[in-house]
Parts: sequence; structure tokens; C-alpha cells
Amino acid sequence: MVLLLALAGGPPSPASPRPVLRLALEAGGTLTWELYVMHRLGLDSAAEAKVQPLRYATKAAAETALRGGEADVKVDDWIFATRARAQGVPVEAVDAFSRAVGGVVVRAGGPIRSLADLRGQRLGVTSLADKGYTILRAVVLAQFGYDPQRASHVLAAAPPLLNQLLERGDVDAIVQYWQYIPSLEMTGKFRELVSTRALLRRIVPGGDVPFLVVVATDGAIREKAAGLRWFLRALREAKGRLAGDSGLWDELLRAGLLGVPDPAVIPALRARYRRGVPGPWTQSTIETLARLTEKLVDVAGPDILGVARLDPAAYTTVLSPR
Repeated sequence: MVLLLALAGGPPSPASPRPVLRLALEAGGTLTWELYVMHRLGLDSAAEAKVQPLRYATKAAAETALRGGEADVKVDDWIFATRARAQGVPVEAVDAFSRAVGGVVVRAGGPIRSLADLRGQRLGVTSLADKGYTILRAVVLAQFGYDPQRASHVLAAAPPLLNQLLERGDVDAIVQYWQYIPSLEMTGKFRELVSTRALLRRIVPGGDVPFLVVVATDGAIREKAAGLRWFLRALREAKGRLAGDSGLWDELLRAGLLGVPDPAVIPALRARYRRGVPGPWTQSTIETLARLTEKLVDVAGPDILGVARLDPAAYTTVLSPR
């Protein structure tokens, strides 16, 4: 909470020329870590915008905030911008945020040895619209001829609860965000069956594109361009520092931001984080995402994916470093 108050800086005064970027944060999201690093390193002290973090309990609530005009910026999967724009919400993806590093977790030594074994099992997911789950459905349908949504028993729950459900034996497998997987693996009772990145590569061999992107409203892009450009630069700098400085991870743990009680988990968390740091956001990146989407539609259909193709108007490099 100290972090949020420090970064927010209060509402803009009439004399302040700096715009306020209202940033929708999901509970447990790694963007909170990077905001901490930005503030810790003083990247926000001479900023071209004031960042006002707005915390939401769920992904759906954060999306609603963006749709309703309460927020200017949020992190979401790459398809969200197209889906939202088709629904009349003027947003665009403006930068890469993270590669796909979540995955499917099962009990070690249990009966689930491959994706084919998920048929008829109890499967926990963060959301029925979560793209990690969407990718899983597409691959399983293409390679094993069944849709987990219809052939398995699917339950949606918040990420921390998914871990608890798996530990209690209430579900047989979960499609989990990356930052919640190391603590499960460290017990020795659970293992990652397959990563979301590996699933993507089954569809687009060699593809290593950003799974998550930074999304901003058209209004913010138009009216707060300088502030957004600064924010994206600072965010990438914070990612680089966090990837390379182990001391920052200890600080995040002490601040209670990592969501894990055991410092022994930090090396595994940091390793996964480093693998997720994205490459540059270019027109080539956007074109690769479009090809990936086309292939996903080919193998799974637009109903599972939620779109038939990417809308070029929903992706822009106008804020990319020049």
C-alpha cells in the first residue's frame, strides 16, 4: 500500500502539466513488482507523467475499469485489444509485456502423464477466457481430438485458490500463472506437465512472441503520448534491473509483494521472470502475433479463441522507442 500511495502522488493539480496515467492492476500481478522497482530506483522522480495505480481483485474487474473509462492502461493478453475493439472499446496494444511462461501443473507421479490424459479429469483454470487455457484447448483439440471444455470438468478460480485446490486434491490439474508454479514444484509433490510457451511452439514452431502486452486507450495514446512513452521506457528499464539484481527480489519479499513466504522460492521465480522478459515491440512482432492468431483459429476455430483474426487498428508502434 505504501508503494501505491507513493506512486500515485495524488490527483493532478491545475498547475501541474504532467498527465496522470491511471494504471489498472490485478491482484498478484507482476506489474506491481515493476512499479515497486521503478519507485525504488527513482525512475518516477522526474517522470513525464504521474502513475496512479488502481488495484482490482480480478482480471475481469481490471478489464471493466478500462472499458468503463476508469483506467488508461492495463496489461492483458495479445488478443484482448482486438476483442475489446470489436466490442466498441477504443484500445490499442502499445508494447510487449511478457512472454508466455505459465503452464499446466499436475501431481508428480500421478496418472496424468500427457495432455491426452486430461480427458475426463478435473481441471482448474484462472478464467475460461484465460489465453493459457485457450492455447491448451487449441493444442489438445488439434492433437488429441477433444476439447477440455467439453470433455473435462473445468473449474475457474483465482490463482492462489487454484494452488490450494490442487494441494487438497479437489482438482487433478491446473492451468496456472507462472509466478504461482515454483512454490508448488518446490514441495516435490507437483510438476509442470507443459509450459504455455511449449504449447505455443507446437502451433508456431520457433515462435517466441509476447503473450502479454501493455494496452492503452485511444484517448490516453492521443492525449498522454509523452507520459505513456516515458512509462513504457521506465517499465522496460525496471524489468531489466529486476532481471539482473537479486537484491531487489529480497526487497520485494520483505515488502510482501511476491506472494510467497519462503525466500527459497526466489531463485526459481527470478529464473522464470528472466525467461519472460520480452523482446522489442515492432511491426514484425505484431505481424508474428497475427500469424499465430491465424494458426490458432485454424486449429481451434474462432469460438474458442474469441476472434477470427487480429484487427490491425488494435496494435500500434507509435510509442515505441525511436
